[in-house]
Amino acid sequence: MSAFIKVSGLSYRPENLPENQPDILRRITLEIKPGSFCAIIGSNGSGKTTLLRAIAGLLLPTSGQVLIEGMDTRNSKHQSHLRSLMGVVFQNPVDQIVASTVEEDIAFGLENANLPTAVIKDRVARQLKNLDLVQEASHPPHLLSGGQIQKCALAGVLARQPRILLFDEPTTMLDPLTRKSFLNQIKALHKQGMTILLVTHHMEEAFQADHIYVLHEGLLKIGGTPMEVLDKANMLYEISLTIPEIALLSNKLYALGWDVPP
Repeated sequence: MSAFIKVSGLSYRPENLPENQPDILRRITLEIKPGSFCAIIGSNGSGKTTLLRAIAGLLLPTSGQVLIEGMDTRNSKHQSHLRSLMGVVFQNPVDQIVASTVEEDIAFGLENANLPTAVIKDRVARQLKNLDLVQEASHPPHLLSGGQIQKCALAGVLARQPRILLFDEPTTMLDPLTRKSFLNQIKALHKQGMTILLVTHHMEEAFQADHIYVLHEGLLKIGGTPMEVLDKANMLYEISLTIPEIALLSNKLYALGWDVPP
């Protein structure tokens, strides 16, 4: 299966970055296939969010390239189509809320696309139901809980029917129970065939993905399945990352002679 997203030799350096500091991203190369669930993890300042924004076309590479279905994000003639393919949910969902009610906010992107009124109403109603926001449809978004605001932002993105969803640490401001619920929604979307790219600083979240990319100081240090990443636990510790507690426990039980499934 060919890559849906192909990043080749990607480097990024802001114009105002002091000369004595390295590029934010350095020669990143990776591929994401259609229908996959990939996670990007790394310590603070590793370049996770910058990489996601480069893939989303929100910033352009200093060198190298990002191809989405063969389309170069640097080519302005592709911008409109690329925006229709991708939906981005940011760390602070409040930044994505633009309307005075939940229902109006979900409809905002569809209205900008000049879709027929009947289509807009149908898509909004579907997302309100799917994300359990029917009772909040007429509520001002600023009165919602953190989890509901995040769902409102996701609903607005899903209403546009993108083919890939990019999440930039979407659970950072959520409590543990709400965080688990939102991650379950992401996993359900993946099961429905959506391509998912999740940036997170929670290792246990990253290990829900099919494929994990580990960044450190702008470099791609590890890329592989969760099991392949676990095999490089020593390297993870060297860059201030730890493996999930359940994996630590499994390793200890295995060392005691227990038959622990992979």
